[in-house]
Amino acid sequence: MTLRIKIPRELNYCIVVLLFILMYVSAIGRIMYWQTEEMEQWMIIYHYSLGAMFALDILFIGLHLIKFRKLEPFHSIVFLYLLYETAITFIFLGFTIKSLIVNAYVWPLTFVVFSIYGERHEIPAVFRTILIWGTGACMLLLIKNIQLHITGHGIRGGVIGPLYYCLGFLALIFLLCNMFEKIVFSIITIIMIVISTKRAGILIIVIGLTGYYLCHAYIQDKLNDRIKKYLRFLLIFLVVALIAYLYFSRYDSTLLIRFSNMFTDQGSGRLIIWELVIHRFQESSIMKKIFGHGFHAVPIEIKPFGREIFAHNSFLEVLYDLGIIGLVGLLFILGRMIHFLIKTIKERDILAPVLVYSMICILLLSTIAGYFFDESVVSVPIAIAWGSLQGMYKRRLSINQA
Repeated sequence: MTLRIKIPRELNYCIVVLLFILMYVSAIGRIMYWQTEEMEQWMIIYHYSLGAMFALDILFIGLHLIKFRKLEPFHSIVFLYLLYETAITFIFLGFTIKSLIVNAYVWPLTFVVFSIYGERHEIPAVFRTILIWGTGACMLLLIKNIQLHITGHGIRGGVIGPLYYCLGFLALIFLLCNMFEKIVFSIITIIMIVISTKRAGILIIVIGLTGYYLCHAYIQDKLNDRIKKYLRFLLIFLVVALIAYLYFSRYDSTLLIRFSNMFTDQGSGRLIIWELVIHRFQESSIMKKIFGHGFHAVPIEIKPFGREIFAHNSFLEVLYDLGIIGLVGLLFILGRMIHFLIKTIKERDILAPVLVYSMICILLLSTIAGYFFDESVVSVPIAIAWGSLQGMYKRRLSINQA
């Protein structure tokens, strides 16, 4: 006789809502940490909120396994990757469970949770309210981070790092909000990133929004008309940009200086860090080239510029941390995601534009911006968006086949 345990639907609902709220609690903790001269209380809030998310993820997935006794193949691959990451870290770096929970486990597990939930239930209506108020609150708080950054009073580069949360929240805005709200939050995000002088951020938001709206036009079979319209906007933008450049060039404009130094400052030191990480990888033993040195080994062992900072390229970070096997595993997972994205575009699925924007963020954040898979910052909101999208797609498919 098989024991069947009934899991209340309300419990799953409460878990995903709490996860959504905790995403903003962790974001606020990190934002405030960098603008209050590294007050540890805020970092404690950041860490404990992510720890709570990890516990809720495990609870949700555990209840799912009790009820259904299986995971879909892609979710199983994600778990195998996490097990490999854990084993290599414990073997070569020792007991670093806090770092693994906060930065390695939360976003993949949260993706799995929202994928499972979205496949079986409608996305909670309360998400939209939490999203608007939470994103608005974070944007208001980030004003001080931007001010500290552009006036040179911030603590190194970390003070402006939380601005990238806006890029992740925008994926959820595109998924859950109406057109007016999408436009308003997009404009605010663009303004904040431009003012912040984050060159990578500007490229990401421009390419991401372009990809989103072009894909949206494609699925509506209006691509040619939209391209003509966007070309007119581009012409207007270039004229305005030229006027702005001529005006600000008369003054000491931080943004113009940073753009003019784009090819001479070695990407704010990124090229130096990349060369250092590649050199250290080449010097590693065959075993460590294959299996890696452990999660976050770059800031722990290499310490670029004498500081505990990452490789500023997620793929280089994974290559050094988890070796060739880890990098191949990550590329396989990423390839499966891109395959799903291409499938929705071919089908002219209404979910495709958000997937396009999210994938652009993932690829550009993990390369030119410097990190995505290394920390639970932008990765958490995008994991929630991507998981929800995958779950919604499968739920609709199963309903159509019924």
